[in-house]
Amino acid sequence: MQFSTQPQNVSKTYDGTESILTAVLSNTAGTAAYQWYKNGSAISGADGTSYIVKNVSDSGRYSVSASVTVDGETLTESSNTAEVNITKASLNIKANDISITYGDAAPEYTVSFSGFKGSDTSESAFKGTGTVSCDYGSSGKMHYGTYSIIPERYTAADYDITYTAGILTVGAKDVKNDSSVIVTLSYDTAVYT
Repeated sequence: MQFSTQPQNVSKTYDGTESILTAVLSNTAGTAAYQWYKNGSAISGADGTSYIVKNVSDSGRYSVSASVTVDGETLTESSNTAEVNITKASLNIKANDISITYGDAAPEYTVSFSGFKGSDTSESAFKGTGTVSCDYGSSGKMHYGTYSIIPERYTAADYDITYTAGILTVGAKDVKNDSSVIVTLSYDTAVYT
Protein backbone atom coordinates (compact mmCIF):
# COMPACT_ATOMS: atom_id res chain seq x y z
CA MET A 1 0.00 0.00 0.00
CA GLN A 2 1.43 3.36 -1.01
CA PHE A 3 0.47 6.83 -2.16
CA SER A 4 0.24 7.23 -5.92
CA THR A 5 -0.32 10.97 -5.47
CA GLN A 6 1.53 12.95 -2.82
CA PRO A 7 0.61 16.43 -1.53
CA GLN A 8 2.73 19.09 -3.23
CA ASN A 9 4.33 22.23 -1.81
CA VAL A 10 2.51 25.54 -2.25
CA SER A 11 4.48 28.79 -2.28
CA LYS A 12 2.77 31.97 -3.44
CA THR A 13 1.64 35.45 -2.59
CA TYR A 14 -1.98 35.57 -1.53
CA ASP A 15 -4.11 35.81 -4.69
CA GLY A 16 -7.62 35.04 -3.44
CA THR A 17 -7.68 31.61 -5.11
CA GLU A 18 -7.68 28.13 -3.62
CA SER A 19 -4.82 25.66 -3.88
CA ILE A 20 -5.62 21.98 -3.48
CA LEU A 21 -3.44 19.50 -1.65
CA THR A 22 -4.13 15.98 -2.91
CA ALA A 23 -3.07 12.54 -1.70
CA VAL A 24 -4.36 9.25 -3.10
CA LEU A 25 -3.57 5.66 -2.12
CA SER A 26 -3.04 3.06 -4.80
CA ASN A 27 -3.31 -0.71 -4.72
CA THR A 28 -5.82 -0.84 -1.89
CA ALA A 29 -8.02 -3.85 -1.34
CA GLY A 30 -10.52 -1.85 0.71
CA THR A 31 -11.81 1.67 1.18
CA ALA A 32 -9.20 4.04 2.55
CA ALA A 33 -9.91 6.44 5.43
CA TYR A 34 -7.94 9.70 5.31
CA GLN A 35 -6.94 12.21 7.97
CA TRP A 36 -5.11 15.46 7.21
CA TYR A 37 -2.67 17.11 9.62
CA LYS A 38 -1.34 20.64 9.91
CA ASN A 39 1.89 21.09 11.85
CA GLY A 40 1.36 17.65 13.36
CA SER A 41 -2.19 18.24 14.61
CA ALA A 42 -5.24 16.56 13.09
CA ILE A 43 -7.53 18.94 11.18
CA SER A 44 -11.14 18.46 12.21
CA GLY A 45 -13.33 17.29 9.32
CA ALA A 46 -10.39 16.96 6.90
CA ASP A 47 -10.96 13.33 5.96
CA GLY A 48 -10.91 13.27 2.16
CA THR A 49 -8.28 12.80 -0.51
CA SER A 50 -7.81 16.56 -0.83
CA TYR A 51 -7.53 19.63 1.38
CA ILE A 52 -7.92 23.26 0.31
CA VAL A 53 -5.58 26.07 1.37
CA LYS A 54 -6.15 29.71 0.45
CA ASN A 55 -5.26 32.26 3.12
CA VAL A 56 -2.04 33.41 4.76
CA SER A 57 -3.21 31.70 7.95
CA ASP A 58 -3.16 28.38 6.06
CA SER A 59 0.64 28.44 5.87
CA GLY A 60 2.23 25.45 7.56
CA ARG A 61 3.32 21.82 7.13
CA TYR A 62 0.66 19.40 5.87
CA SER A 63 0.52 15.63 5.65
CA VAL A 64 -2.17 12.99 5.49
CA SER A 65 -2.45 9.49 6.86
CA ALA A 66 -4.54 6.82 5.19
CA SER A 67 -5.70 3.55 6.69
CA VAL A 68 -7.32 0.51 5.13
CA THR A 69 -8.78 -2.45 6.98
CA VAL A 70 -8.52 -5.78 5.17
CA ASP A 71 -9.50 -9.10 6.78
CA GLY A 72 -9.54 -7.51 10.21
CA GLU A 73 -6.08 -6.00 9.83
CA THR A 74 -5.65 -2.21 9.63
CA LEU A 75 -2.82 -0.89 7.51
CA THR A 76 -1.77 2.74 7.79
CA GLU A 77 0.39 4.81 5.47
CA SER A 78 1.58 8.41 5.90
CA SER A 79 2.22 10.79 3.05
CA ASN A 80 5.14 13.08 2.46
CA THR A 81 4.96 16.51 4.12
CA ALA A 82 3.94 19.46 1.98
CA GLU A 83 5.13 22.95 2.88
CA VAL A 84 2.51 25.67 2.37
CA ASN A 85 3.81 29.24 2.39
CA ILE A 86 1.31 31.94 1.50
CA THR A 87 2.58 35.48 2.01
CA LYS A 88 0.55 38.68 2.24
CA ALA A 89 -0.42 40.60 -0.88
CA SER A 90 0.06 44.36 -1.16
CA LEU A 91 -2.93 46.65 -0.73
CA ASN A 92 -2.98 50.43 -0.94
CA ILE A 93 -5.58 52.56 0.78
CA LYS A 94 -5.84 56.12 -0.52
CA ALA A 95 -7.90 58.92 0.96
CA ASN A 96 -9.97 60.54 -1.77
CA ASP A 97 -9.28 64.19 -2.59
CA ILE A 98 -12.10 66.63 -1.79
CA SER A 99 -12.72 70.30 -2.55
CA ILE A 100 -15.00 72.58 -0.50
CA THR A 101 -15.51 76.30 0.03
CA TYR A 102 -14.41 78.28 3.08
CA GLY A 103 -17.18 78.23 5.66
CA ASP A 104 -18.47 74.79 4.67
CA ALA A 105 -18.75 72.11 7.32
CA ALA A 106 -16.14 69.36 7.37
CA PRO A 107 -17.06 66.82 4.68
CA GLU A 108 -17.33 63.05 4.99
CA TYR A 109 -13.96 61.54 4.16
CA THR A 110 -13.77 58.41 2.00
CA VAL A 111 -11.06 56.07 0.75
CA SER A 112 -10.32 53.98 -2.33
CA PHE A 113 -8.64 50.56 -2.35
CA SER A 114 -6.13 49.21 -4.84
CA GLY A 115 -4.93 45.61 -4.76
CA PHE A 116 -7.82 43.42 -3.65
CA LYS A 117 -7.45 39.83 -4.84
CA GLY A 118 -10.10 37.42 -6.07
CA SER A 119 -13.55 38.31 -4.79
CA ASP A 120 -12.26 40.23 -1.75
CA THR A 121 -13.96 43.50 -0.81
CA SER A 122 -13.52 46.01 2.00
CA GLU A 123 -16.33 44.21 3.84
CA SER A 124 -14.71 40.78 3.61
CA ALA A 125 -11.00 41.58 3.85
CA PHE A 126 -10.74 43.83 6.89
CA LYS A 127 -10.95 43.07 10.58
CA GLY A 128 -13.02 45.94 11.95
CA THR A 129 -12.84 49.36 10.33
CA GLY A 130 -10.05 51.86 9.92
CA THR A 131 -10.19 55.59 10.41
CA VAL A 132 -9.86 58.62 8.13
CA SER A 133 -9.00 61.95 9.71
CA CYS A 134 -8.24 65.55 8.76
CA ASP A 135 -7.29 68.63 10.80
CA TYR A 136 -9.90 70.80 9.06
CA GLY A 137 -12.55 71.85 11.54
CA SER A 138 -10.56 70.76 14.60
CA SER A 139 -9.30 73.31 17.11
CA GLY A 140 -10.70 76.14 15.02
CA LYS A 141 -8.76 75.17 11.88
CA MET A 142 -11.25 76.24 9.22
CA HIS A 143 -9.17 78.58 7.03
CA TYR A 144 -8.91 78.29 3.28
CA GLY A 145 -5.92 76.30 2.01
CA THR A 146 -5.05 72.61 1.85
CA TYR A 147 -5.22 69.92 4.52
CA SER A 148 -4.00 66.31 4.53
CA ILE A 149 -6.60 63.56 4.76
CA ILE A 150 -5.02 60.59 6.58
CA PRO A 151 -6.29 56.98 6.38
CA GLU A 152 -4.97 54.63 9.08
CA ARG A 153 -5.58 51.67 11.39
CA TYR A 154 -6.93 49.25 8.79
CA THR A 155 -6.00 45.60 9.42
CA ALA A 156 -6.34 42.63 7.09
CA ALA A 157 -5.01 39.11 7.62
CA ASP A 158 -4.04 38.56 3.98
CA TYR A 159 -2.68 42.00 3.06
CA ASP A 160 0.29 44.24 3.78
CA ILE A 161 -1.30 47.68 3.82
CA THR A 162 0.23 50.95 2.67
CA TYR A 163 -1.45 54.33 2.90
CA THR A 164 -1.65 57.36 0.63
CA ALA A 165 -2.91 60.64 2.04
CA GLY A 166 -5.54 62.65 0.23
CA ILE A 167 -5.88 66.41 -0.03
CA LEU A 168 -8.75 68.55 1.23
CA THR A 169 -8.75 71.83 -0.69
CA VAL A 170 -10.66 74.67 0.97
CA GLY A 171 -11.30 77.42 -1.57
CA ALA A 172 -11.84 81.07 -0.77
CA LYS A 173 -15.46 82.18 -0.52
CA ASP A 174 -16.71 84.63 -3.15
CA VAL A 175 -18.36 87.47 -1.19
CA LYS A 176 -18.70 90.09 -3.93
CA ASN A 177 -22.43 89.50 -4.36
CA ASP A 178 -23.22 88.10 -0.95
CA SER A 179 -25.47 90.56 0.93
CA SER A 180 -25.08 88.55 4.13
CA VAL A 181 -21.44 89.58 4.40
CA ILE A 182 -20.90 92.88 6.19
CA VAL A 183 -17.45 94.41 6.15
CA THR A 184 -16.64 97.07 8.71
CA LEU A 185 -13.70 99.42 8.15
CA SER A 186 -12.36 101.94 10.57
CA TYR A 187 -10.19 104.91 9.76
CA ASP A 188 -9.09 107.31 12.40
CA THR A 189 -12.22 107.88 14.43
CA ALA A 190 -14.67 107.23 11.61
CA VAL A 191 -16.29 103.81 11.09
CA TYR A 192 -17.65 102.78 7.66
CA THR A 193 -19.96 99.84 7.06
